[in-house]
Amino acid sequence: MDQESANQSHKQAPPAKTKYPELNPLWIGLLIDVLGFYIILPYLPALIDVFDTTPFMIGLLLATNAMFSLFSAPIWGRLSDKHGRRPILLIAEAGTCSAFLILAFSNTLTMFFIARIVDGIFGGNFPLTKAIITDRVPQKIEVCK
Repeated sequence: MDQESANQSHKQAPPAKTKYPELNPLWIGLLIDVLGFYIILPYLPALIDVFDTTPFMIGLLLATNAMFSLFSAPIWGRLSDKHGRRPILLIAEAGTCSAFLILAFSNTLTMFFIARIVDGIFGGNFPLTKAIITDRVPQKIEVCK
C-alpha cells in the first residue's frame, strides 16, 4: 500500500483545461498580427546602412503599417459584421501572410514599404480577434453590495 500511495503522489496532475478552448487559434492569429508590426524592428539599423537611407525614412517605414491599419481596421470590422467573423479573419490572415512573403523577398526599400502597406491594409486581425472573443465569452458582471 505504501508503494501504491508513493506512485500516486509522483503522478503529475492533468493539464489544466482552458475555459474556452475554441479560442486557442485566435491567440495564434493575434500573435501573428503583433509580429507583423514588430517583425522589422531588429533589422532597422541594417536597413539604414544597406539602403543608404535616413532615420526619418525608417521611421516612416514603421509608421506605414500603423497608418494603414488605422484606416482599414474599421472596414474589416464592418465586413465581419456583415459577412461573418471567421471568413473575414481568414482573409485578413491570408493578407498578413502575403505581406510577410513580400517582406521576406524584399530587396529594395520600396518593396519594404509595399510589404508594410499590405500588412497594414490586412491588419484587421487584432480588432477581429477582440470582436470574436467578445462574442464568445459572456460578460462577467459583479454586483457591489
